[in-house]
Amino acid sequence: MVASSRNDEERMGVKEAVQWLWNAVKIRAKMKFWLFRGTTPEEVLEKLKVASNTDKNYKYYSKYFFKYYVKYPGRQPPNLPTRVADGIMQARLLNWLEKRLTPPQVFNEMGFTGTFASARGDPTYKYFVQYSKMWSDLQVRLVKEADEVMKARLDTWLEKNLSPPQVFKKLGFTGTFDSARGDPNYKYFEQYSKMWSDLQVRLSQANIPAKSADEIMIEKLVYWLENNFSPPQVFKELGLTGTFASARGDPNYKYFEHYYKMWSRAQVR
Repeated sequence: MVASSRNDEERMGVKEAVQWLWNAVKIRAKMKFWLFRGTTPEEVLEKLKVASNTDKNYKYYSKYFFKYYVKYPGRQPPNLPTRVADGIMQARLLNWLEKRLTPPQVFNEMGFTGTFASARGDPTYKYFVQYSKMWSDLQVRLVKEADEVMKARLDTWLEKNLSPPQVFKKLGFTGTFDSARGDPNYKYFEQYSKMWSDLQVRLSQANIPAKSADEIMIEKLVYWLENNFSPPQVFKELGLTGTFASARGDPNYKYFEHYYKMWSRAQVR
């Protein structure tokens, strides 16, 4: 009997939880519809049958109240208590931040004109200052998150032993290494090049065979050929200067000659 009673209680508990969740879903759906239709907070108060702030539906009404005045700022009564008016403004700031509005855009949304300095005397300017700080903090977080994502990608590429030229392409770069230096993501290519170089040193010290200099250079030549580098461009990428003839004594000249043959064969095809 005791076990049966406990099972009945558990079933009732699950049933009540499911019913509560279903009611919450229905109310949220209704609130979205009401907001779309422009139903006033007073009307929603009646629809939800809220008589006091202790009613179970009061939290839904409270959320709707702020969302309503965020969506319809022109309908906000002028005589709201300071605490309530501030709460609405805080909700607007969060809404603008979710939409990724820049400080100048928010400046306009708040009805300011002229320069930032000219608006300092307005009582609501403090909210613009607050938003600017929120925006700045968001940019820092986004950069940090993007940096963490990119570092994870670099680690994955290193595990796969991708060469720097391969990663250069993975990062979406085209042209020469030098031509990509102005891109914000070039720092990741430099970072990977160092990671890859350090790995080769560790592999060498551990007596694990690493790619030879010739193999690495051949990969670069193949990459340049796939990306239609002309012989003069490759000449420069190899660090060669002067004329073709004057560079013959350089150790890298053999790679230039090899590339020239590869490139010539590709033109015939």
